[in-house]
Amino acid sequence: MVLVAGCVDAIGFMSTNIFPANMTGNAVLIAVSFANPSHLLNAADPSFALASFCCGCFLGAALIRKLQIRLLQRINLVILCAGFAILGCAFTLPHQSGPLPIRHLLAISFAMGLQSAAALVMNVSGAGITTVITNTLTNAISKSIAFLSALLSGQNPSASSSPQFPILVFVTYFCGAFFGVFNCHLLTSTVIIFPGLLLVGVAFFSELFLKESCQQG
Repeated sequence: MVLVAGCVDAIGFMSTNIFPANMTGNAVLIAVSFANPSHLLNAADPSFALASFCCGCFLGAALIRKLQIRLLQRINLVILCAGFAILGCAFTLPHQSGPLPIRHLLAISFAMGLQSAAALVMNVSGAGITTVITNTLTNAISKSIAFLSALLSGQNPSASSSPQFPILVFVTYFCGAFFGVFNCHLLTSTVIIFPGLLLVGVAFFSELFLKESCQQG
């Protein structure tokens, strides 16, 4: 999921200067546009992306809260919806390189809102939300200090103080962004397929794991 966020952010920014997943970046772009009246219209696209992301978060949170099935199944369903939304963008894009149309960018932002709602409920320690990379980096540095302090004082560092997981999250986001930038020369639809398939795969294998666990239990 972190890989997906990095990938779509790179594709969106390289194509339209808008972040489909990173709403902090879009908030800055909106503020810059408002600060310069001659560029006020430039606030439209990041504002639409922010609104679309919020709509995705709202729907994802509502589905997770209201559906009468296991929690993990609800999370998997929301992730699956996000994956299909991105795949829908990929299959409706023109088969040519070029800027990402704004309607497709908004659909991807909506999918990232769904993904973030699922990630929030998962509440994985050390990762934050899959799109809050600044918080993840801060967490990694803080845990690194705690880990080194324990080692230098002769204590045995606890597993919770290990910085490995937040560092892995940050590196994964970077790799996703690198993949998006590196493949921007390909057809836009081809590049977008990868994050969509990845999310669908995450939901499928998570659901498969859940069923096997229930059968063994």
